[in-house]
Amino acid sequence: MIKVFYLIAKTVTLPGTLLKAFFEHIACRLTLTAMDNDRYYQGNEMCGHVEHDLAERKGQAFVLCFFPFFLSCVLGLIFSWAGSIDIIALGEFRRNEQVNLMGFLYLYLGLCFLTNMFPSTEDYLSFKELFYGKDSKNLFLKIILAPFFAIFFIGTKLEKCGLSLLTSAAFIFFMPQMLALFVPTLTNLVIDNTAGLG
Repeated sequence: MIKVFYLIAKTVTLPGTLLKAFFEHIACRLTLTAMDNDRYYQGNEMCGHVEHDLAERKGQAFVLCFFPFFLSCVLGLIFSWAGSIDIIALGEFRRNEQVNLMGFLYLYLGLCFLTNMFPSTEDYLSFKELFYGKDSKNLFLKIILAPFFAIFFIGTKLEKCGLSLLTSAAFIFFMPQMLALFVPTLTNLVIDNTAGLG
């Protein structure tokens, strides 16, 4: 049943699924990691991921987890921000007597990228073993990487169950309120300018 939810989430967010796999493909090339299967869309738990050899070095494990995560996260935040301000904060469902297609497209793409930004279970476990395993004695690295470890742990579990789709949708829905807390001036400026254009 979990696999069904996982595949549904991956299919609904297909642009993010394919792009995340592409970023993993690039990460494998950058770290010279051999790939076993480079198909981006599969009917199993590797859907949206590239099957590759397990990381053997810390730098390799970090790049394989962080590089695709970072790019997907940045794209997701940019598109989500643009769409959530337009659609959720301003309620601009229609613009110039037509459906606000660009606003909805930004929301959808943001959802796609945020849903698919987490590492595969295998990459997360390699990261955990190399940085937090019994042979790892570098306390400084453990402290610095703790936030990423927590994000990878939670995100991987959510994605594996197909729940990252729901958590990403909730995040996008509350994004305008969160932005207003952290960057009120910027958010108000965007809302004022957009309202002026309407």
